[in-house]
Amino acid sequence: MNIKENQEKAIELFSRAPMKKTFNMILSYDQEDQAIFTMPFDQKFCHALGSIHGGVLSTLLDNAGWFTVQPHYETWVNTIDLQVQLLLPTSKKYLISKGTLVKKGKAIAFSKMEVRDASDNLVATATGTFAVSNKRID
Repeated sequence: MNIKENQEKAIELFSRAPMKKTFNMILSYDQEDQAIFTMPFDQKFCHALGSIHGGVLSTLLDNAGWFTVQPHYETWVNTIDLQVQLLLPTSKKYLISKGTLVKKGKAIAFSKMEVRDASDNLVATATGTFAVSNKRID
């Protein structure tokens, strides 16, 4: 298994996801094999007080965790638990989410994630649990 090749496959997989276009998210990986998502500020994802809705932040967090874990496996992983902590309202700046692999097992993997704004303010954090399936990724 080659993590870098699997990351390239993950980027290709995400490029075909309708949510990529909806949220205008961009996926990349850093030197530590962490998935990084950037998303520009878009008023259409705000709640009545003008901050990005927590559901959108949860999506950024889940994506960062899932795409950090997935390249470590040759089969599909499923998010089975996502614990989100919303810490600050967002500004009108782009957001960056990052995932960190905590533990990789045969059947379960764990990650921690964060979302920061363009000024490096910590907006939200999460932990994720992912089940490894037997479904191959083509």
